[in-house]
Amino acid sequence: MKNLIHILICAAGLFLAGGCSDDSDVSGGVSAPELLSIIPKAGYAGNVAIISGSHFSPEADRNTVMIGQARAEVTAATSTRLTVLLPENTLGSYSVRVTVDGLSAEGLSFTYAPAPDPAELALVSVLPTKAYAGDRVLIRGTGFSRDPEQMLVEINGARAEVVEATETTLQVVLPENPAGTYPFTVSLGDKHTEGLLFTYLHKPTLSLASVAPQRGYAGSVLTITGECFSETPSENLVEINGRAAVVTGATTTTLTVEAPENPAGSYPIRVTVDGKTVEGLMFTYLFGKYTLSTWLGMAGRDIDKALVDGAPDEVRFNMPHGLALSPDGTSLWIIDRGNNAIRRTDLQTEMTTTIVRSGQDGVTVNAPWRGSFNSRGDFYCANKAARNILRVTPDYTVSVAISGLSDPLDVRFDAGDNLYVVDRGVKSVLKYAAPDYTQSSTFATFTGGPLAADFDPAGNLLVALNDCTIVRVAPDGSQQVVAGNGTAGTDDGTPGEPTTARFQAELWGISVDDTGNVYILDSKSHTIRRLAPDAEGDVARGTVETVIGTAGKSGATDGIGNEALLKTPYDVLVASDGKMLWISDWGNFLVRRATVE
Repeated sequence: MKNLIHILICAAGLFLAGGCSDDSDVSGGVSAPELLSIIPKAGYAGNVAIISGSHFSPEADRNTVMIGQARAEVTAATSTRLTVLLPENTLGSYSVRVTVDGLSAEGLSFTYAPAPDPAELALVSVLPTKAYAGDRVLIRGTGFSRDPEQMLVEINGARAEVVEATETTLQVVLPENPAGTYPFTVSLGDKHTEGLLFTYLHKPTLSLASVAPQRGYAGSVLTITGECFSETPSENLVEINGRAAVVTGATTTTLTVEAPENPAGSYPIRVTVDGKTVEGLMFTYLFGKYTLSTWLGMAGRDIDKALVDGAPDEVRFNMPHGLALSPDGTSLWIIDRGNNAIRRTDLQTEMTTTIVRSGQDGVTVNAPWRGSFNSRGDFYCANKAARNILRVTPDYTVSVAISGLSDPLDVRFDAGDNLYVVDRGVKSVLKYAAPDYTQSSTFATFTGGPLAADFDPAGNLLVALNDCTIVRVAPDGSQQVVAGNGTAGTDDGTPGEPTTARFQAELWGISVDDTGNVYILDSKSHTIRRLAPDAEGDVARGTVETVIGTAGKSGATDGIGNEALLKTPYDVLVASDGKMLWISDWGNFLVRRATVE
């Protein structure tokens, strides 16, 4: 019995051992691939085909695909799908065989057909149509090569990287370009096509766009515009000429700062944010600080009260024009053209009185313009519409000194008391010899019409012309254009090159201080310009600066430099020491003054 049991146990063990061996062969084997379809069923070398089936390897290089005797490149694989690039073959039908890890399957057929003629190289679309440098875009078209290296894609002359290519699509990486819209150019061999427009979006980066005002003083409030500023003021470092400015306000696109102390001159603005620095804008520190204030009168005009004497806030004018300082420096004489009158303001009491009116002493005053004093204290004034020159003695007696003129606008005296009449009508300055002014001669003639004049410390006569220039006339009559170039404009030009500056044609006032600074009233621009001499005292190599007002902007605002506003001013007068300017603000019916620091 025991022997029987032992035999049965051994037999069962042998049966189980044999069963385990058979199971190992099945579970450890690899199933052969099965083929279901190939799409397309016909084509030509270079086409892409998709083989569907089962038991493929997801690893592309473990699948071998043969079309006839030619091996196809497997470009992508899953367990049920193979993507292949068809190899070269002659025309005809071929069996498709797939081998995976030594196990093969076949049965599908693929037919090689004649390849079509190459499609014309053309562009159809690009997606997206807007992006940044470095982004990838898809270009659709025809006639492309499947080899990315054969395709040349350019935009605005910059070469794009072609990363993928088919006969109808190109995947490209955009090269660097400025923001803007540009066409794509695609080339294949000797074929070229252009047409699709693509827009580069602006990529924000730390940059400077503008500063306003562009000229000013230490303490001037500047507005700097740009990009990528910090909204926290303290995180923006703003420097002018290496000196830190106080940042009082900040957004991502605007900084408000106070200009630091600096010598006169033009300096770059540098902004640093989060370790990045940008520089480029220029800010000019003016040589003097001009603080304009309203002195006499009230802005606007009341026709019924256009001639009122009194204190500064009581006096009223009707077109204040020419200004002159009395020889003793105690009073300012104001030609009130609209009232055909001459007014006198006591500089100590600041009371204004009318000293000359039309009809006084039997003399007609008609559109009086500009005038000055001789050494005897007599005031001579161009009586424009009457075409003569008036004389007013220290006791305010009025008479006609010179008559028979064409269009007199100004009267000046040289150091020898000789009288000079600026006569626009004959485009000349006429000279009348002292002491009685009966002997006359033509001192200078011009191609443009002279409007105003003043002598410099060297005895040269500086004449403002209506051709937008300033001419210096030497005592011997020789002339030189020292500022302006005959082209109307408002820019101050290049420092040291005053003939690059541009003026408007209505330069009604000019005045020179004892150091040779020339103040020019640019009426149409609503500004006061200064022509400063160079280090040797020559204005021909000097610098033009707009010191009061903003070109093209009128108003009655008091303030410093460009912040102050004038309205069609008609005369400017500078004190001999250069510390004070008086301005007839014709359009505001005011007399204003500016201190110079």
